[in-house]
Amino acid sequence: MRLLAFVPSQLWAGLAGLHLIGCVSPQGVEGLEVVGAETSQEASPFWVSNLEGGEVVAFSAEDGRRLGQVVDPETLPASLRPFRPSSAVHHGDEIYVTQYSTGEVLAFDAATGVFQRIVFQNQSGYAAPRMEEPCMIRVIDGNSWVLGNDTRNLLILDDQGAVVQEVGQSPLHLRNPHGFDVTPDGLLYVAMSPTIEGAGLVQIWDLILQRPVGEFGAYSEIQEATGMMVDGDNTLVVSDWFGNQVVRYDAHTGGLMGIVLNADDGLDHPIATARTAGNDLLVLDMSGVLRVDRGGTERIVDADVEDLVWARGITVPTF
Repeated sequence: MRLLAFVPSQLWAGLAGLHLIGCVSPQGVEGLEVVGAETSQEASPFWVSNLEGGEVVAFSAEDGRRLGQVVDPETLPASLRPFRPSSAVHHGDEIYVTQYSTGEVLAFDAATGVFQRIVFQNQSGYAAPRMEEPCMIRVIDGNSWVLGNDTRNLLILDDQGAVVQEVGQSPLHLRNPHGFDVTPDGLLYVAMSPTIEGAGLVQIWDLILQRPVGEFGAYSEIQEATGMMVDGDNTLVVSDWFGNQVVRYDAHTGGLMGIVLNADDGLDHPIATARTAGNDLLVLDMSGVLRVDRGGTERIVDADVEDLVWARGITVPTF
């Protein structure tokens, strides 16, 4: 691992309240096939943000069957269409969805799926923080963390949508980021495309110091880091799009620990990963969703059958 004057951080020491993307099931959206709360728990659902399909869909982690839509895009005003969701998360009584095309964070009622408000939108003016092509959202300690691919930044928003902090402000932009997660010790890990020769594709940020403090993931190991997930044992699961593999890294040393999946397992350019309540690994790729458990690897969602077109985000709700 290449360290940049590494300084351990105690930032967000109370990250016991960290929520992975999505924490509630959809209920009762009129006119849509939507799974209710009790059915969702029985079906062990996960959500897929189907960007070009214009929907956030719930699937069963047990057998991959489609359970219904999470939010109702028909309730969006015309000015916010087309609906191109890239990620979704539960936040209080609402579900937040990132709108890829125009950079908004949209709030839908968690009980009905009906659109409620714009949480964040870009403002005119040079000084205002901007968000272009948001590709991932998480909720950490009550704030929403939103990653912008095109603006090469990460905005931390309060519950009113005000910017608490911007990570990647000029001149310290993130390098073409695609995914992120935060370890229990408060360090931010960002998955990136190769933009600088010899640079690692996983970058570590200390948000107290407000700068990167290390990087790893050489191009000889991974070719494009698109998905980032802190696993239960404090290792990192990284999706490598061009390398067509999912790999595991030691978060503390940056050492490559091994390959989780590759083309031999039926993998087709991985985008993101998530863990089910039963500890199975879900991998979203171009062909749908793979489930990895003790019995092996199985494709439980077929992108062609489900009309998933450039699905970008995968969420496992908790109850």
